Amino acid sequence: MHNDRQLGHSHVMASLPPGLGTSPRSAAGVLWHIDPRTQHLTVRYPSVPAGVTNLGVVTSLASVDIAERMRIALSINCQKTPPARLPQHLHDAIKAEGKAYRSRMVIVPKSDRPDWIARRLSRIGFEIEQESLTISKLYSAQLGPRRRGRIPAVDVTATGTVVDAEAFGEALAGGIGKGKNFGLGLIRTSTALTSQGAQP
Repeated sequence: MHNDRQLGHSHVMASLPPGLGTSPRSAAGVLWHIDPRTQHLTVRYPSVPAGVTNLGVVTSLASVDIAERMRIALSINCQKTPPARLPQHLHDAIKAEGKAYRSRMVIVPKSDRPDWIARRLSRIGFEIEQESLTISKLYSAQLGPRRRGRIPAVDVTATGTVVDAEAFGEALAGGIGKGKNFGLGLIRTSTALTSQGAQP
């Protein structure tokens, strides 16, 4: 599943009930992650369904509180969309037609990644302790021979504090970034930390 993300996607989708429309993973609110080191598959449902037999450990959402301190781990698509540099008259003409121009996504430069990650997490109500942040080398999440694509990604860990419980809860439920069908975007949380010197 780690080397062929389409295989992982198909395996997880096989656990879903029929009738969820054209985007069943999104409709069911399912996220997954495969740990290449332990070969452990984690699947998160908003509520754990009965009768699922093809998955290992299935988790459901836990509630979070404001000011809760915790350790998180995340595999995330490492791309951003640069600002569009169009002459103002072209921007205005495109906007007047009800359209929008977006630059092509690019890989986030290595030197920009710590601040980029901190901003992404801040937007979902989680303020990290910058010295706790670890970011892996860039790797390609391979989509297998069927799709023949790949998604540039990094693995992130950080300790931080929930400053917006509603926003962070939505991110836990919906994931963050692109590639959610292929095992990216699931925020994994550890036991809450109760003191500055505590370990996860």
